[in-house]
Amino acid sequence: MKQPDQVLAKLNDAFQGEQHGQRYFTIWYGVYHVASRTLTWAGGGHPPSVLLIRGKPNPLLLPSAGLIMGVLPGADFPSRSCSVPAGARLLIFSDGVFEIFQEGREVWNLDACIAHMPGLAERQGNVMDELWITLIVFADRLAWTTSSASSGRRTGGSTGGRSNASSRSMSSQ
Repeated sequence: MKQPDQVLAKLNDAFQGEQHGQRYFTIWYGVYHVASRTLTWAGGGHPPSVLLIRGKPNPLLLPSAGLIMGVLPGADFPSRSCSVPAGARLLIFSDGVFEIFQEGREVWNLDACIAHMPGLAERQGNVMDELWITLIVFADRLAWTTSSASSGRRTGGSTGGRSNASSRSMSSQ
């Protein structure tokens, strides 16, 4: 389990989509060696993971170089390695975090999500909770814009409740 490229190659061969109802999956798999502070990873069709490093203006992207899992038997999943400075944070998330569409057009994408992340590097607490709050507030603003444009006023709904919950979460941190 210490060689990400080998783990993904075995998973890929064991879970071929044509044998599982044409179902495929993405994966990012990493192994962290504590003594050397080295992270080795490989990925199959997954968005890059993000390493937030305190004091650095831009996050380090850790991309997946392999195909989506289960598409091609015998596929290679090249692994890469990097040093992880003390205090760095690794974020691994699915495309659902950054693929946000409104009325058929993209309004939040991977680049926008990554551009938002450097501000999270210096924060204490759970960074993914902070990112989640950002997404809830963003969705609430989209709901406001959509309902204002269509009716001239905002209509009630579940986004109001989510907005209140995110306000409580933000004030308690």
